[in-house]
Amino acid sequence: MGLPKFSDTGVFQGYFGTTFPIEHDQLRALTHRGPNYRELSDRERDVLRHLAEGKSSEEVAEAMGITRRTVESHVANAGTKLGGLNRVHTVVRALRLNEI
Repeated sequence: MGLPKFSDTGVFQGYFGTTFPIEHDQLRALTHRGPNYRELSDRERDVLRHLAEGKSSEEVAEAMGITRRTVESHVANAGTKLGGLNRVHTVVRALRLNEI
């Protein structure tokens, strides 16, 4: 997964990240939704999209017109649904499962 890189003047310069080879079985395991999978709500997806863009909880709250605590609740609920171990893992799982 790469992160966007911008110059000091805000010009997009590409992505910064790493790549690695992956076998078909590994890819299937990464995208497997599992027996406890539940679809995310639209609001949970919106929150995770903002976080994937690198915004803080406070920035997400301001952009969506909700409180920081509500943002954290959406992240926690999405993590439970997707099997995310923490905030970052939840965003990564959502990306890999094409939820956001």
